[in-house]
Amino acid sequence: MIKKMSIRLEASGLPVTKYTLTSWTVKCVDLATGEEIYFNTALPKGVGSWASEEEAIKAIGAGIADEFSRDFFLQHGNVASNKVTLNVEGMPNSAAEEALARELIGLPSVIAVTPGASAKPRVFALQLSGSGSAGDLVAIGVLKPLNAMLGQPCFALGATSGETVTVTFDKACADATVLSRFESNPPAGLYGAPLSRQKSVIKDPATLKKLTT
Repeated sequence: MIKKMSIRLEASGLPVTKYTLTSWTVKCVDLATGEEIYFNTALPKGVGSWASEEEAIKAIGAGIADEFSRDFFLQHGNVASNKVTLNVEGMPNSAAEEALARELIGLPSVIAVTPGASAKPRVFALQLSGSGSAGDLVAIGVLKPLNAMLGQPCFALGATSGETVTVTFDKACADATVLSRFESNPPAGLYGAPLSRQKSVIKDPATLKKLTT
């Protein structure tokens, strides 16, 4: 639950509005049986506050996704977890980097994401499901759906050394029309998903069509 708080600054008399989180609930239901297989209501600590409700929803959504990945899949799923350090080079700006971070969280092969500091290259500590080399896991489970969402091969696999994988972002994809697909297209995690899954998440036919065009 998001709570709106308004205060008036004593020095200037200006009103200030903030949005904060009072509690959240994460629930998972098996659509085939209707069985509730995961449920957790909590008051997260140290989540902070935000200047707008939209910013609060985005930040809280990322936090819930992280909790769901960590607490549900790691505790209830029997999956092989592979640690990968992902170095992403060539991202045009911080907004694109944050958009990438949100997409990584939603990818089916990604169990957990820990973004590194805002530096060049941008580093993400990933836990990936599946078996194979770090480069193959990144190419198939990360780059393939991201490039499908952007409509062209923007992300390319670079050098791989053990658990460290370098990825480069094509300068040609820094165009605003391409970057806007981070916001306008369906999440990368839905590209390649079963049609039933796509339809259960997306109700608008025009948006659904973007998954196949």
